[in-house]
Amino acid sequence: ARFGAGLPAAGKSSQGEGVSFHWCGADQWYAIADGFGEGELYRTLKESLGGLASCSDQSHGRVIMRIAGPKARELLSRVTRSDVSADAFKFMDVRRMTVGMANCIVQRVSYTADLGYEIFTDQMSVRHLWHALYQQNHPEGALDSAAWARVSAAAARSCDADDGAVDGVVDY
Repeated sequence: ARFGAGLPAAGKSSQGEGVSFHWCGADQWYAIADGFGEGELYRTLKESLGGLASCSDQSHGRVIMRIAGPKARELLSRVTRSDVSADAFKFMDVRRMTVGMANCIVQRVSYTADLGYEIFTDQMSVRHLWHALYQQNHPEGALDSAAWARVSAAAARSCDADDGAVDGVVDY
């Protein structure tokens, strides 16, 4: 494993040196890394695979939205029919699920010991994803207006950006 991590089993993730690998379907994984220039991770992975598997750059078409905090599971459970209970969806698990009406890949993570989720969706669905989360949060006002302002700005930028590298972080 050139990156210090092997490919994870179904429904799991693995963390290596500066890169993480996430299961996203039968014989399919995606890699996320910081510190790589435009297209550099794609080229490095393609070279490492040496023709043993195909590789495609999805960085311009995907967006990550993060929700975190003690009520993150409650919020996510309001916008999906998937079971996101602690027993069914453990730390570093990855699942394909519909969030609102957006097809997403969701990973359970932790930020500074807080419960969190990374929600990956395509560029065309990010505004719908934001709207679904906002509508389910709004009645209780669990997220303060500053947090929603950050997410709103990130969602708007991601729909207008050429690179799709927008990361909306919500503390819930």
